[in-house]
This record gives sequence, C-alpha cells and structure tokens, in this order.
Amino acid sequence: MSDLQVIGGIKKLNHHNYNTWSTCMMSYMQGQDLWEVMNESKTLQPEVEDKLYAEEVEDKSV
Repeated sequence: MSDLQVIGGIKKLNHHNYNTWSTCMMSYMQGQDLWEVMNESKTLQPEVEDKLYAEEVEDKSV
C-alpha cells in the first residue's frame, strides 16, 4: 500500500505534508524545465489563444 503513496520519488500530497510536497514539486519542475510555465504570471485570454492556435494550424496546412 505504501507504493501508492509515492509517485516518481515524490510522496503524494496529503493534509500533513504540503511544505515538503511543494518543495519537492518545485525542484522536480525546475529540473524538467517546467517551473517557468507554472510560475508564469502572464496569461492569454481564450480568444487570443484560439486565434494563435488557428494561425498555427493554418501555417501547418500550407
């Protein structure tokens, strides 16, 4: 049963381990070059995202 509590070397988040879990997740994401994505404060509105996606699809079909 303890195998279900650890995934990828990081214990699952529960009611008692937030500080440890968040530190481990931040380190893992930094190691995978994902922290900037999670820490990004700039967000696009859905219309802008849809337009960018449509342009990307159009470029690939040409």
